[in-house]
Amino acid sequence: MPDCWAALQPQRAFRWLAAQPLREGAWLAVRRPVFVAFALACGVALLAAEPFDPRLVGSNILSWAFVPACEALALVAVVWHSRERMALSRAVDLYFTGHAPWLVWFTCLTFDWSLQAPHRAPTFMFSHFLPLAAGTLLVMAWSCYVDYCCFHIAFARRRRSALVELAVQRVTSWAAIIFIFGWETPLAEFARRTVAK
Repeated sequence: MPDCWAALQPQRAFRWLAAQPLREGAWLAVRRPVFVAFALACGVALLAAEPFDPRLVGSNILSWAFVPACEALALVAVVWHSRERMALSRAVDLYFTGHAPWLVWFTCLTFDWSLQAPHRAPTFMFSHFLPLAAGTLLVMAWSCYVDYCCFHIAFARRRRSALVELAVQRVTSWAAIIFIFGWETPLAEFARRTVAK
């Protein structure tokens, strides 16, 4: 599976992927971002209900689709100037091929959190802060390297250009994600109070 290969050997994986016959189309652009939204939805549903309720996954996909959407839109903005050399749909698919480290970490984290006793679950993040922070930093560093290989090898960018474009994509997408996530709770509370009136 290319996603696992890209997570373990990103240079070889992206070199092989870049050499494959060109493909494009809407499905190519959305299949991996939709899977990311699905993985996020499953994790949130696992934490939200005991036992796991599959019915929550559908609504959670819509709620968390903004995360891969922000990443994809930021990527499109960064690689827009080279769209004649590579279709944007292919660029999005190649970029999301490198999401396995984050998805594995998120899955392990939510599964472990869901196994905590109900009285310990609210303090799980604080009681396990050091290992969680160390694991997150490690995954973040490896994920940056995987994405760098995508920009440098698959998108055929020079080293400096790959670093700059990756930094712009990361900062832009994560700023948008944090902004949307930060406003989600106040907006929901405002809507609840408005309806209550």
